[in-house]
Amino acid sequence: MVVNAFLDARRRRSASEKPTATGDMPAGAERDHADTHAERAAMWAKLAELPRAQRAVLVLRYYEDLDDSNIAELMGCGSSTVRSNAARGLASLRKEWTRV
Repeated sequence: MVVNAFLDARRRRSASEKPTATGDMPAGAERDHADTHAERAAMWAKLAELPRAQRAVLVLRYYEDLDDSNIAELMGCGSSTVRSNAARGLASLRKEWTRV
């Protein structure tokens, strides 16, 4: 989900531009394994730049598929802290990715 949100934000265009079916790729081009791997590597690099708590929440939520209460228990904090860290982490990723 994090990767999809990341890619969706990257593909957004202004109202006057029409995006292609595959994002930034030209019409007729096919995605290959290298593109997918490069995007995943870029996402992990952006995750690594986040503060520890935000990174932990996003990884536990989207890669380990844990809910807020389980994450809160693992991290020793409240569910509201988990939600705020997730929101801040996703906002940082969106902001950073739009710069790329």
